[in-house]
Amino acid sequence: MPPRKKPKYTTVCSGSAVRKKNTDCESADNVRGAHEPPTRSDADVQGNTEVDHTHHDAPTSTLQEGMRGMQHLPLEILLEIFRLILPAALLSLARTCKDIRSILMSRKSSLIWERARKQIKGLPTLPAYLSEPAYANFMFSDSNYCHNCLEVRDDVKPYWTLFVSYCDACVDIMFVLNCDYVISPMGIEGEGHKGSIFNTFELKISGKVKKVYYRLELEAMRLQWKALKVKAEKQQYVKQRRYFVADCDRFVSQMRWHGDLQTMVRYQTIVAQLREEGWEDELTELNLEQQKKLATMDVVRRPNPLRGDEWATIRRPIVQFLGDIRATRLREERTKMVLSRLNYLKAALYKHQSSVPRRSKPTKDRIYAGVADIALFPQVRKVINKLPADVPSESVNAKLAALVPELADQWVAERRAEYTTLLRKKLGESEIARAPDPLDLAVVAFHFKCDTCSDRLWEGWPSLLEHRCLRHGLFANCSPYMDDVFEVADEDNDMPYMGVRHIRVLPKRDLAAPCAIIQLCGQDPDAVTYDEMEQCGTRLRCRLCASPDKQEVFDWKSAVKHDWNMHSTVKSPTTAKRWEPISDQYAQQARILEVALAERPPDFNTYQSYHCGWCALHDDTVATVRVHLRSVHGNKHPTYGADFYVDRDTNTVWMYSETLADSASPKAEVAGGKAFFASF
Repeated sequence: MPPRKKPKYTTVCSGSAVRKKNTDCESADNVRGAHEPPTRSDADVQGNTEVDHTHHDAPTSTLQEGMRGMQHLPLEILLEIFRLILPAALLSLARTCKDIRSILMSRKSSLIWERARKQIKGLPTLPAYLSEPAYANFMFSDSNYCHNCLEVRDDVKPYWTLFVSYCDACVDIMFVLNCDYVISPMGIEGEGHKGSIFNTFELKISGKVKKVYYRLELEAMRLQWKALKVKAEKQQYVKQRRYFVADCDRFVSQMRWHGDLQTMVRYQTIVAQLREEGWEDELTELNLEQQKKLATMDVVRRPNPLRGDEWATIRRPIVQFLGDIRATRLREERTKMVLSRLNYLKAALYKHQSSVPRRSKPTKDRIYAGVADIALFPQVRKVINKLPADVPSESVNAKLAALVPELADQWVAERRAEYTTLLRKKLGESEIARAPDPLDLAVVAFHFKCDTCSDRLWEGWPSLLEHRCLRHGLFANCSPYMDDVFEVADEDNDMPYMGVRHIRVLPKRDLAAPCAIIQLCGQDPDAVTYDEMEQCGTRLRCRLCASPDKQEVFDWKSAVKHDWNMHSTVKSPTTAKRWEPISDQYAQQARILEVALAERPPDFNTYQSYHCGWCALHDDTVATVRVHLRSVHGNKHPTYGADFYVDRDTNTVWMYSETLADSASPKAEVAGGKAFFASF
């Protein structure tokens, strides 16, 4: 507590009379804190309190000039004026000049302060240990003023029990966790006793809420206790401390209620100010969580009304908060618009691809572009991103639907050129590389291998585009548009095509078996096309697997796969010696059975290559494809042949020796159209 100042006298002009006023007082900013219990003598001292305004801006010369006339008013008129104004205005007047200050800080002017205080509805009663000017100074002065570092900061918080305000940095200095050095000399044990004679506070320290004590209060108590010599005085002191702490608790409860009321008024004033500045849409769209966050901002939840000049100092964080909400709202509105347009693009693409006519070999004639593949074309991005949000959706959808067929064909052409370039680059000056269209060659179907999963892509072009590894992974540093594309392209087959970097072109030396089998069929491996080999009537048998009673008949492609799966590690005999063509008569019989088997409905209980007729999805089970058609394409009753199909390799048939014509099992196979009897 600062030393009591000596009395001083000043003159206040009232007409021709000159009156002397005792202005002996303490600074309202340096009044006794809650760390000392009041006594009779202390109350007398605190009732005669002077406000120290050294931390406030000095009054301007204009304000001083405006107050000169007021100084010469009769004292009675001045007092009448003072009785009609609020505490905040009294504080401002007390800071204008020494003469006005001497009047307002006199003990005899306490009724003026009391009357001003009572004009504020809901304001808690003046505590017994505080003077009227000190109370008004704390309640109505700048709440951002820290009483320790003497700075105006945004993180300053009031502590009603102590009638002080501290910033976050000073809180660590002014509060301590341990009070034992005060409790121990007093001989009082137990947490209950500590709470009854100390003002305790809860602060968040290192992420945990802990009980702390006011350092100045503890130090004052330590000195006061040390000065007491008689046991009765010590008992009386403890009793006074308990009454004092209880009085502080009652006042804090009243202040909480009043603070809530003042905070609500302040919040409403700030909201009205924001509406005037054009934040109506953001304020209207605030959800409960955002409203709570706005109301609990440090600059908003202060328990005092918003002053006219205060808005400029607190506006920035509030506007930044609403600006972030506005940016989020605009981003969400844009995302909603983009997703709506992308979903229509997706529907238009599926509709187009489901209408493409199929021939007998769908996977060889159909190439599916994914949703992301079409969405990344500049023409589509221009329609989706650049057209304003107020353009009718019918117009936007029509533009997208018109782009889909052309862009789907363009994407296929780009992929064909990509793989042609890859082949020619890897195969150099070979006959295959010099072919007009190397992708059409039969041997090229076995030239590709996936480096990701090490699978050989037996079907070649264009079926290799359906390989799952080519659409796995994400683009780095995705843009907001790409994020929206990924959200719409929820199926693997609709993800962006990753290019040929995961595809390896096998050298010709690794294709000795396919080339030998094509030669056994009477064709040139460097010149014959895939379609020509499909029309080839030659059928083969494997000498290593054939038995005297039973032999499997292969077409050229199934022979290559069988040789790779069963005999890839066999060095001798060579491929040309492992295989031999069967007679034309038996080959004709085999082809008739193959066609008949292909025309039969597939057995949906077996694992086969089931393909969606709307997009590039394919799976080993029909159940997966049916679920996909219902959930993605909205087809509740998918039909085989229209909505999905089976990509079946040529069905191999068997030749049984005529010596087994009377055996039950061979007879059943022949009767089922899966085999025939032959002599070999």
